Amino acid sequence: AVVVFAVGGTTADAKKSACKAEKATVETAYEAYKAQSATNAAPGDLNALVAGKYLKHLPTYVTGFDGDGVATGCTS
Repeated sequence: AVVVFAVGGTTADAKKSACKAEKATVETAYEAYKAQSATNAAPGDLNALVAGKYLKHLPTYVTGFDGDGVATGCTS
């Protein structure tokens, strides 16, 4: 007997999951940055989160965040 697995949607599902995880990570890093700021200032961009060691590296799918700290740039 030969077993064939359907893997067509696997890549799309993996990207969707990765995007969702990145969004959560960036939003948490954004809030942590603000919490550590003496003036509750928001980070200027993703590079500020990396420089401040709130993120280890720039995300793959998320490209930024809005004024409320909601991650942008990918759909999940």
